[in-house]
Amino acid sequence: MKLQREDGGTVVTLSVVPEGLIAASAAIEALTTRLAAAHAAAVPLITVVAPPAADPVSVQSAVEAGVRGSAHAAVAARGLEDLGRSGVAVAESATTYATGDAVAAVSYLSAGL
Repeated sequence: MKLQREDGGTVVTLSVVPEGLIAASAAIEALTTRLAAAHAAAVPLITVVAPPAADPVSVQSAVEAGVRGSAHAAVAARGLEDLGRSGVAVAESATTYATGDAVAAVSYLSAGL
């Protein structure tokens, strides 16, 4: 059943299972850990590039590749931080929903409903 708002929009009911959010948070944390390990292993390989020869073009190419690798490493590190924070936020949402459910249950029980 969909409810209509006065402005013509639709009201949608959302069911949330806190245990599902906790499981999702754990999955995000595990993914973040795996990505952080892969990132840590890759950073030295993409930020310090040895030139294949001593000529100026090879040296310049290696320097440029290292600069681009460093930029990529910085962006990837920020992405890992964001992913980790999202896992924490999902866990906090689970706590909030579980607390809200408990408060609602107590209010219904105390009201005799």
